[in-house]
Amino acid sequence: MKHVRRQGLAVIWAVVFWGAGIAAFGLVDQLWLALAFLAFAGAADVVSAVFRSTILQLSVPDALRGRLSGIHILVVTGGPRLGDLEAGLVAAAFSPTVSVVSGGLLCIVGAALVAVRVPSSAGTARVTRPDYAPRMAERVRDVELRVLEGPNLYFPRPAIKLTLAAPGWLALPEERFERLALRVGVPGRPGRPGSEQRRRAVARLASHETRRLAEASRVRLAVRARPGSEPDRIVVAFPWRHRGAAEGLAREVATLLGALLDARRSPSRLVAEATERLELVEPGEEPTVPDPAIPSSRSPGRTGRRPPCACSRISSGARAGAWRTPPPTACTATTASSSRRATTRGSAAPPGHSRRNPTSPS
Repeated sequence: MKHVRRQGLAVIWAVVFWGAGIAAFGLVDQLWLALAFLAFAGAADVVSAVFRSTILQLSVPDALRGRLSGIHILVVTGGPRLGDLEAGLVAAAFSPTVSVVSGGLLCIVGAALVAVRVPSSAGTARVTRPDYAPRMAERVRDVELRVLEGPNLYFPRPAIKLTLAAPGWLALPEERFERLALRVGVPGRPGRPGSEQRRRAVARLASHETRRLAEASRVRLAVRARPGSEPDRIVVAFPWRHRGAAEGLAREVATLLGALLDARRSPSRLVAEATERLELVEPGEEPTVPDPAIPSSRSPGRTGRRPPCACSRISSGARAGAWRTPPPTACTATTASSSRRATTRGSAAPPGHSRRNPTSPS
């Protein structure tokens, strides 16, 4: 029964099965078959009682639980007595068979009318106390959502910076945090509650869920997460191309992290519900970032670059790619010296002659 999420609908079906069992009991003649239908109706009544008690204990606010418990006891104890009166009157007017069969059929019709006229009675998605969901939301909440228009600390292009307060994840016992993180595919040791290791673990979890939610929306997204400046803060950043969709994704990340603290919710189902909500969000405007003009260090009309002489290099503090006119004497001296070296190295003595100085004695 712990896997049943629509508890109200389960109660209605249990009442329908009880009525069907009673009606079938009134129609059969064999004793063993009548006893089997009575056992079936009793089992359905037990299931109904379990779900009704569960809803009463978990869904009713503390201030009203006592009053509704009294009404519940009144119905449980007084309802069968009224049924006995109705059964006796119908049996006296018609027959016992008509009394039993009509009573079972009326139960089925009454349950169907309740389901149609009061849809909320059959639409309970899951049983939680009304103040439980707000407390879970307070454990993870978005503190600040900033839209960064240009290059920033996280990305060289426009990005979303989401600051989360996650005291619920930071205060979880180590074993429970590890169990919940494994359910969403984030292994690793989370560390002690409130420790720096725990803050990094929460940041990894936030980054993983942000990326997972983006992939569910058919978007490949780069995500960066880190511990925030305050002990309970986590920062998540990711680039954006459409402002509305990016802001919607950031809000869904905060909601998803809060819902994951409930171990009874399926992570895959939570991601699917968040994806459905994101599909309804308007994409919004695109970023307006001008493309910077990058200067070229290559001179016009030049197909290659030849290293200049050493004396013509610009100093380290000047603009890159610029050259200044070298002093004439320095370049002349350098050119002359280079010419003499080239002549000395390139010239060869004719055959039969030596390269000694002709004026020196032999």
